[in-house]
Amino acid sequence: MMRFLYLVFTVVAAKPPHIIFMLVDDLGWNDVGWHDQFDQINTPKLDELQRNSLALDRYYVYRFCSPSRSTFMTGRYPWHLGQQTGMNLNPTPGIACGINLAYTFLPQLLKERANYTTWALGKWHLGFLNDSYTPTYRGFDRYLGY
Repeated sequence: MMRFLYLVFTVVAAKPPHIIFMLVDDLGWNDVGWHDQFDQINTPKLDELQRNSLALDRYYVYRFCSPSRSTFMTGRYPWHLGQQTGMNLNPTPGIACGINLAYTFLPQLLKERANYTTWALGKWHLGFLNDSYTPTYRGFDRYLGY
């Protein structure tokens, strides 16, 4: 008796994964459920997201937000971008501020190289000198924030 083994290979085009990146500043260590040792903070949705994600819990940052934001957007250390001072992105009228337009931001790369649709929500704080420095000119398709 002859038996045949049939191997069927199906090539399925894998969809790129959804990427949700949250940079939360001004949040204390115990302000989320998974760190709350007194069981007073209830954050079930964030707790679930944290359990199924990569959490950077030993990440040392500046005391203000722009250096961290600029690092995640460009992949460069803040002092290479001029982000090491407290007045680095002061949106006061007449003060030129923002990340140099020669630097490519992560959402631009995701769009160009992997055909992602990119959204941003929340505080920007990476430049307001003119429209070229704002989120929808730095790679985000949509932006809702200030």
